[in-house]
Amino acid sequence: MPKKFKGVNTKAEETRARREAVKVAEREKKQKEEEDKLWEDNDKHVLRKQQRKVFVVRRLLQHFELKREDLIPIWFIHIVEEVLDVSFERGVGV
Repeated sequence: MPKKFKGVNTKAEETRARREAVKVAEREKKQKEEEDKLWEDNDKHVLRKQQRKVFVVRRLLQHFELKREDLIPIWFIHIVEEVLDVSFERGVGV
């Protein structure tokens, strides 16, 4: 008769540990997503205000391009940089 197994099944232990690690990772991921969702800024009025601001600035840019003016006012450059997150050379303008 064969002897009874008196040790630890290492493959089963490794599998349990791996499954537990996957579960923990999924829980952490889900918790992080829920926390991010709470901090999400999705106010419709603020988003519309930002969209209008970008629209106005883009229209002004088109206006200046159509006129082919070489000297763009400094105040306009500051507004464009702020709204569109771009930077222009500082020597340009009046």
